[in-house]
Amino acid sequence: MSWIQANKALPCPICGRTHYCSLNPDEGIVKCTQLSDGSFAQRKDAAGMGFFHNHDFSDIVVPDTVVREVKPIPSWDRVIRMSLTAPRRHLRTLSRLLGGTPANLIDCEIGFLTHKQIEDLGTTCNHYGCWTFPMKNAQGKVIGVRLRTPDGFKYALKGSRNGLFYSTLSPTQPVLIVDGASDAYKGHLHHLNIIGRPSSTTGNELLLELFKDLRPLYVDQLLDADDNENREHARSTANELLANLYHGSIFYPPRGKDLREWLEINTSVPNRLSRLARTCGKTGTP
Repeated sequence: MSWIQANKALPCPICGRTHYCSLNPDEGIVKCTQLSDGSFAQRKDAAGMGFFHNHDFSDIVVPDTVVREVKPIPSWDRVIRMSLTAPRRHLRTLSRLLGGTPANLIDCEIGFLTHKQIEDLGTTCNHYGCWTFPMKNAQGKVIGVRLRTPDGFKYALKGSRNGLFYSTLSPTQPVLIVDGASDAYKGHLHHLNIIGRPSSTTGNELLLELFKDLRPLYVDQLLDADDNENREHARSTANELLANLYHGSIFYPPRGKDLREWLEINTSVPNRLSRLARTCGKTGTP
């Protein structure tokens, strides 16, 4: 038996939740998404942040019903096409949250999968459905699908690999790198040449691979203005990328905590956002 999703028959023994956490009874390990106390490691992957705990399953009977045969995904492109056929009413709440219209979301290949569709793809869904964001490799091929629940929880379809969030990119305009799919979509609405990282501390290898062909004139990295321990990790990741670029800068938004909040405050957006921002790292001049 390998990793299985926590559920009503076998809740997470660390936090008691019946979804999002993962259990591996054979190895005596629990990946809890809620509680870090007592964990021996933590890692953020495509399914989100997890805190790894040792746990004795010897007195716990694992019901056969919790072991689900994961159906193979025929192709990620097919999953994306399926998500884009959802009635537009399912995208109205997200469009009000992120801006734009359901048509704008569809243009960025952002769609919706129902509870049944997600379960049929071998992934647990505890809502009526989830919004979907395609994750791409450096060649623009979809390699996974990020899911977002109506209450804001983010995870991914089974079999997904971490990828970048972007549409068409121009090599003649500065590239802006942000954290996540939502900020990437928001920047796309304002016609920015934008790429979203899979998380604030991942994506450098894919970005460098993409830049080998794209060869952008300048690369800006906008970091979230968080007041937590992740801030330094994000800064370190950005500096690692900056060290491999000739023209680039790292900055925080001058107002708001991220690009979404900044663009909601500013009605006009300059071509080079970093000229108005608090720069905290720079190399070369464009």
